[in-house]
Amino acid sequence: MRRFAALLLVSCTQSGPITGNGETVYTGATKTIQFENQGGGFAPPPPSGPCNPQKSSFTLTVDTEHLAWALCDVVDTQPPTTAPRDGDRTLTAAEWDALQPVLDALVVDTKQMCGADKPMLFLTITTDAWTQKYGDSFYNCPGVTSPSIATEALDTLQTTFNGLAN
Repeated sequence: MRRFAALLLVSCTQSGPITGNGETVYTGATKTIQFENQGGGFAPPPPSGPCNPQKSSFTLTVDTEHLAWALCDVVDTQPPTTAPRDGDRTLTAAEWDALQPVLDALVVDTKQMCGADKPMLFLTITTDAWTQKYGDSFYNCPGVTSPSIATEALDTLQTTFNGLAN
């Protein structure tokens, strides 16, 4: 029985970054998932203040089920102003379970789309063996050499992380 378990462990080990079309980047070896929205796209200019509400970042530490975030809220409307909102917390068991299908949907997408009107989204996966930064397949234009994640999956991840950042 031990021999079988050892073979199973070896067969699940990824020695390098996951870059094949349709492959999920969230595996049993994943240590951290970093999501970053750098803003951009066709959006109105941000209100004045110390931060840009179009930008956000999240870091999920898998082994501790811990989520940290850096957001920017619009705190007043006359005139519009902003304030940073950073935080972190350990997810509940129910939240962690509900997050699993969202993480499983983070797959490499190699189709060329070449969009121009969406915020710039990035995902960085870290394991003990490697770290890989992925772009958004929405911007998977000719000449782009870095791997991309399916745009719908990144949008869902951002919406889910925003909901958990309370």
